[in-house]
Amino acid sequence: MKKILLAMAVAVVLGGSAALVYVRRQPPPSPSLEAKSNAAHEEDAHAGEIELTADAIARAGVRWEPAQASNFEQGIEANATVAADPSAVHHVRLAGRGKVSRLLVRLGDTVRAGDPLLVYENHDIVTLQNDLSAARASLNKAEAAANVAGNALERGKNLLEMGAIPKAEVERRSVEHRAALSSVEIEKAQVEKTTRLLARAGATGGDNGLMAQLVSPFSGTITATDVSPGEFRDQTEDVLTITDLSRVWVVADVYERDIASVRRGQRVPVRFDAYAGRDFVSQVASIGDAVDPETRTIKVRCEAANGDRLLKLGMFGKAIVATGAPRQAIVVPAVALQNIAGQPAVYLRTEDGHFQPRAVEPGERRGDRQEIRRGIAAGEPVVVSGAFALKGKALSGENHGHAH
Repeated sequence: MKKILLAMAVAVVLGGSAALVYVRRQPPPSPSLEAKSNAAHEEDAHAGEIELTADAIARAGVRWEPAQASNFEQGIEANATVAADPSAVHHVRLAGRGKVSRLLVRLGDTVRAGDPLLVYENHDIVTLQNDLSAARASLNKAEAAANVAGNALERGKNLLEMGAIPKAEVERRSVEHRAALSSVEIEKAQVEKTTRLLARAGATGGDNGLMAQLVSPFSGTITATDVSPGEFRDQTEDVLTITDLSRVWVVADVYERDIASVRRGQRVPVRFDAYAGRDFVSQVASIGDAVDPETRTIKVRCEAANGDRLLKLGMFGKAIVATGAPRQAIVVPAVALQNIAGQPAVYLRTEDGHFQPRAVEPGERRGDRQEIRRGIAAGEPVVVSGAFALKGKALSGENHGHAH
């Protein structure tokens, strides 16, 4: 039969020789292509799989949650830098020419309006003190003249009642009294003005009449010091710079091809490497009128609140500028995305204690949310905590179980 493939050859050897029988059996059938494909698929399905005990999962802090299908805002990322609002930058100068004796603040210190900044010898104080003495003397003289004029007016009124002087004399004395009182007010104003100038000059009132104290006219942070003890300065030179950092600029460089998507008042989240997973909200305040000829970008100035002082001048970040309506997308926490063997991937929980890497195509990122364009479906359990630990165990071969 063909199925058995049995071949027989009979040779009869004269003289009583024995008969030799040759039998060829069919080899066992080879696996079908379908069986091979299924085996390969099974092997791929378990490639890189890690099995951990419940205790190992707890120790590694492994946690998973289903991938979500949700609205995802479309937008572009633009390089952005934190800068000070120029209107909040205050350059402080001495009230008079003199030599700086001692600095009372350092770079980075926070000060309030009225806080002392430095002590210096104000050579204009002597002149102001002399002016104040002269003003006070003039005031005393005017007050004395006003008292004399007042007494003369009262006597005139009494004499008028007795008919000893005419009414015109009383009126004349009244005019003189009013003029004397006016002189007093003028001299008082001069004394007050000179006193204010002395206070502005920072006179301390100590034994050394030249010593003055410069106080802060604003609240903010010391962002520059332009003087050292022993140096001489006058009223035209900056000695300190105080900047109010409670609000800052975030200047984004937007490519000219994307500038049509930007509008004043638009809300722009900004992300910084120093604060992973957090978006800082800013708002477009102005759009530049010139294109940088080298980078083909336009400066877009956004304003951001900075009450907690987390945003530092010069800090680099990414501004997210919306370019269209939100779209449906598969979204996972950004920490779930790993680089495994040079490929972006996430870990999936396949069954109890089993975790497997899955190559994915990442899309855009928004704060702590990462878009996944291809590789996983909504509802699949993605490892969102401890993924790095799983990656480490896979690389070291330590999986507290076995790898397939």
